[in-house]
Amino acid sequence: MGVDRSGTLLVPLLLFLLLIASAGLGVGWILHDWKKLVETQFRLDQCVARASLKLKRHLNRIERMNTEMTLLRATIAAGTLVGEPLILLKSQLTGLALAQEADLTVWKTSRAAWISRVGCTEWRDRVSPLPEMPWVRDPDDVIGPKPLRWPETESKALEVHLARSPRAASAKISKEGWTHVGRWKAVWQIPHLGETKIWPGID
Repeated sequence: MGVDRSGTLLVPLLLFLLLIASAGLGVGWILHDWKKLVETQFRLDQCVARASLKLKRHLNRIERMNTEMTLLRATIAAGTLVGEPLILLKSQLTGLALAQEADLTVWKTSRAAWISRVGCTEWRDRVSPLPEMPWVRDPDDVIGPKPLRWPETESKALEVHLARSPRAASAKISKEGWTHVGRWKAVWQIPHLGETKIWPGID
């Protein structure tokens, strides 16, 4: 009687196919998880970038208006203008002060939306509050409103953080020096370590 070996060959073949299918399933799950991580990191980076750029714009705009206010105040203090030209300069000075207050209010609204997870952030994110802009304005004098000033006790290195385990994104917005010269800049930094690297195309 002959021996039918077809069943003997079929078992290893089925095991081999099962192994390939299992491996393919495992790779599929890995790729799926990797895709989710990449999407999460991209979203975190986008959120941090948008918030950092918005903060940088507010800071630079306020600095620019401070310079304009300083020049206007110097012109008014010189006492060479009277009548309507003087009234116009004082009106411009007041308008700049109001524009600065509007910038501060808009940023406060952005901070509230960020921490409330409205817009960019999501409910499962680990959300750190957006930094404050600690500008203060001294009382008006006979010339009019004074420029905003940054207290010397306050750091000029502000940070934006956002995380969704196991991914995170972080940026630093800073300015060197205490004068009106120069601009605020934003750079990426390694989350939790505080190390910085250049943020391409941000400045």
